[in-house]
Amino acid sequence: MEAINYLLSAAGRDKKDVASDNPFINIGFDENNARLGWVNPPDFSLISEEVRRILPLLEGKKFFVFVGMGGSINGIKSIASFSPEKAVYTLDSLDPSALSEVLNSIEPDKTLVVAVSKSSTTKETQLIAKSLKQVISEENFVWLIDLENKERLLSFGWKDANIFPIQPDGRGDIGGRFSSPHTLIFLLPLFIIVGRDTGRLKNIWDEYLSLQEFLLKGAYDLADKYREADKAYFNPQVKEDFKNNLRGWLVQLLNESLGSKKQGLAVKTLVSGLNGDEKGFFSLRLDKEIENPLVYIMANMYFFQCFTAFYAYFNNIVFVNQPYVEVYKKAMRSQQAYSENKPPVFLQDIPGIIKENPGFSSKKFIEIILYFSPGQGFVEKISSLMTEEFSDKKVFVFIGSDWNHHSYQAAFKSEDTLYVIVCLEQYKNCPYISRDIIQDNINTLKTISFATFSTLKSKAVFFTLKTLL
Repeated sequence: MEAINYLLSAAGRDKKDVASDNPFINIGFDENNARLGWVNPPDFSLISEEVRRILPLLEGKKFFVFVGMGGSINGIKSIASFSPEKAVYTLDSLDPSALSEVLNSIEPDKTLVVAVSKSSTTKETQLIAKSLKQVISEENFVWLIDLENKERLLSFGWKDANIFPIQPDGRGDIGGRFSSPHTLIFLLPLFIIVGRDTGRLKNIWDEYLSLQEFLLKGAYDLADKYREADKAYFNPQVKEDFKNNLRGWLVQLLNESLGSKKQGLAVKTLVSGLNGDEKGFFSLRLDKEIENPLVYIMANMYFFQCFTAFYAYFNNIVFVNQPYVEVYKKAMRSQQAYSENKPPVFLQDIPGIIKENPGFSSKKFIEIILYFSPGQGFVEKISSLMTEEFSDKKVFVFIGSDWNHHSYQAAFKSEDTLYVIVCLEQYKNCPYISRDIIQDNINTLKTISFATFSTLKSKAVFFTLKTLL
């Protein structure tokens, strides 16, 4: 198992300090930027020191709103539901409805906002945080960033916010989708969930650390099993109760790490419960009984991260970057605003229009991407409609705010999927936020949706929905 030794010896090092014959010198760095800091868990003394520094800011707070995109928020989503008395909330949508839902549930003077951005410049994160700042005092904001980007953050006007490093060791060698469970992105909400008790946090940490060798070995064996697969159609399986918690995190990890990276290798991720084998997909699961639900989530995270690294090792894939994400971002910058002249349609009209797409019949999958906050009822409705209409294809439904950060990279060179991009003709207002800010958020959301469509045009269709329900 030479690959395990290679991974461990490259972890936590700068590129110049890694042996030239170590394959991870090529696949575990984003150009010259180290990205393997996630491999070695930090010492608990560093974790304890950081949460104790933040502890005074938690005093008197009853609600905690975490703001971020992709890997900066998906790990938090995995444990937010374990929060007693629903204290932990996540926000990653520019739709005013998502803002209203959170603001209707909290008391602003008893709320701490934790915004997460490695670069400190993520546009959606800045816009959502700016919106919340209209209701919540800036002194009740914490920013988790790579500290080398502190001046950038201050240039956005966050002079009174509290700033902490993402990593307990202060380094910047962990990318977003690998930030859980070893950074404050995950450990701070975990600390809140366990009652701000460092003793309980340490017990969970110690139990998790006891599994490290088992997780590394199991991940290697699984990657070795599928090393020569001609399609990376993966079916990660977790306990049924954790499927929704981990879906976004798992999809991002595999799709963004492996998608559009190797000629001819198609990547698709379908998360299911245990033994929920999907035809045509490779089953991935951690064969270990773990009682504590929080440890179970952490163990699965590390297991699947290591699997990704070893699968990349066998296939010579740079798994820590996402080069094609910049394509839609560039399209956004070149577009002054959202522009689409086709008339809005009703939900029931969409299947018929999809069937008119020239390349539709050859596609195996349909991904519906909703650039609004739909509510579970609507997701089930559109999923049911599309599955009934297209029973010969596998249908996925994603929220656009999340999808761009977890699947655009894989979509860029995909030839097996039709992407159905949907935004609303009319978005609801948020009464707590000024109309100018809300309009800026909506315009940005629409621009992202159309920039996404314009860069995937040969395999995508775009709709403006007349009415939500």
